[in-house]
Amino acid sequence: RMFLNGQEDIGLDINGNLNKNPNILSLSPRYIKAGSTQQIAIRGSALSGTVKLNNGLNVVKEVSRTANEIIVQVSAPANIDSAIATTVAVGNLSIDDALVVFKEIDEIKVSPSYAVARVGEGGGDQPKVTATFEALAYASGKDGELGTDDDVYIGTFPAKWHVEAFDEQALADEDVKFAGIMNESTGVFIPGEAGPNPERKYGTNNAGHLTVVAELSDGDKSLKGEGELIVTVQRWNNPPIR
Repeated sequence: RMFLNGQEDIGLDINGNLNKNPNILSLSPRYIKAGSTQQIAIRGSALSGTVKLNNGLNVVKEVSRTANEIIVQVSAPANIDSAIATTVAVGNLSIDDALVVFKEIDEIKVSPSYAVARVGEGGGDQPKVTATFEALAYASGKDGELGTDDDVYIGTFPAKWHVEAFDEQALADEDVKFAGIMNESTGVFIPGEAGPNPERKYGTNNAGHLTVVAELSDGDKSLKGEGELIVTVQRWNNPPIR
């Protein structure tokens, strides 16, 4: 796991492998909608052999190939009853549940469901600590019900983002106005300036308690997910990330 220097909320998980060891590391994207055709990038090391899929998925053509990346055009069957996580094989290598075929998105969840951002700058030497959110899409599995172990995680989807007051106190304190700004397309929340704010009641700082809202459309269906965000003061003693 790696993070930007000084920004513990902005990072990613990395899978590594020695080049001499054949391995499939990732697919991008890791989902395809039923009845559609799209390009899928299979990335790894020392990749060789034919790309094979199951559950009715077909490789229409191979677009390009190197030892570290194979791009294929894939078609998905239209007549699936529920989302399916399928195996992807390259030669003798295979990775289970690597590619999801979905009929529709049934639910989105905001990740993280709870986050902390910190005010900063404002003439001081402590930078702002932002908070970054993603919209995770899910489909019900074969049981047709959400909230069970049968749910299928589809992947991360672009969403439209905004924040709302978390409760009546946050509404009365106008936390949405003062605590910071949410980028509606990236899901990155940038907190307000540090220090007292004379525009706020009692001249308090720009702390706040917010609900993070992600919205997206899948066909005629509109979906919404929510998370919780605390905007608080600077942390002066920063322990190392482990």
